[in-house]
Amino acid sequence: MILMAGMFLKGHGQVAISRNGSNPHPDAMLDIQDTTKALIIPRIALRSTVQSTPMNSFVAGMVIYNTATSGSGINAVTPGLYYCDGTKWIKASSQGSATSDSSIYNTDGSLSGTRNVYLNNNNLILNSTGGNLLFNSTNGRVGIGTQTPNGTLHVNGSVYIDSLQSGSLTDSVVTIDRVSGRLRMISPSALKSNGAVVKKVSYVVSSNGQTNFATPLSISSEDSVQLFRNGVFIKFSVPTPGGNTIVSEVPCAVNDEILIIQIN
Repeated sequence: MILMAGMFLKGHGQVAISRNGSNPHPDAMLDIQDTTKALIIPRIALRSTVQSTPMNSFVAGMVIYNTATSGSGINAVTPGLYYCDGTKWIKASSQGSATSDSSIYNTDGSLSGTRNVYLNNNNLILNSTGGNLLFNSTNGRVGIGTQTPNGTLHVNGSVYIDSLQSGSLTDSVVTIDRVSGRLRMISPSALKSNGAVVKKVSYVVSSNGQTNFATPLSISSEDSVQLFRNGVFIKFSVPTPGGNTIVSEVPCAVNDEILIIQIN
């Protein structure tokens, strides 16, 4: 073995590198001793955290300084100190120190671009004192107020919807399954065909001598329509069955308030 200046050997293969010939620390195989010089480890350009290149293979315990910015996603590497756990490169950082952790867990900030979160079959749960928000990466379900969603979106609690657009009689009707609580939809025609009741109300201010009034729906039966003048029920006739016109028994005066209630 060749010993160079400043390198000293001790029993059991221990080596010390120092200026004053001090023995290596008893627990060290290599003890580098200096107060003005640094240790420079190999500077290597890595390609990604899952590629050993330019080394032939991963060996647990390897330490290098990476000089490259390479790769993509969670496998990307940036300049810094890396060590190998036997299967991949891991960047050394001060993440474990709360005082130096600059992640979203300890500091506020603004995104400078799109960020992808790779759950790797783990669930994402946001907890608060009043409930929680869960994304289940296995089945793609989202739970609000529950960590066991039974559907694509499962809300356990009150739901408030603002600024709904006006609908029409041809829109589907939203219903709730009384057992599972799931939202369902049925058409208005299905409601009617199954004996469901549709009620419509019409308000009219009459002109002097007016007797004909339009109903909000086609008249399936005379018994399905009621006519009120100034709050008093008055009789009427239906000139055309299946139409939407009724004829008051008595003429109305100007500005009479006419109320038509129709149930089909």
